[in-house]
Amino acid sequence: MHRAGIVSLGMLMDAIAEGYRRLGMPSREVFEEELESILGACAWTSGHWQFRSGERRRWDEIQNTSRDVTLLADHLLGEYRRSVVAKGPTGAGP
Repeated sequence: MHRAGIVSLGMLMDAIAEGYRRLGMPSREVFEEELESILGACAWTSGHWQFRSGERRRWDEIQNTSRDVTLLADHLLGEYRRSVVAKGPTGAGP
């Protein structure tokens, strides 16, 4: 794992925490549950990343470049936001 994944995942974790801000810091279990909601859109160690732009990359083709960090972060955040909308209002998360 290099910078692209670490930075992108950090941005996603910040978004999750922000959604729970009024309730305090989310527990590990909450983070796990929220991250599981986008599991199907991730290719950390195998498969392909399928980006909304139509671009498709093998799991190991994401590079440590500003473009790829932005591409991956936007993908993860977008997928997370879509999963939150799909879950509907729960009174807890974002």
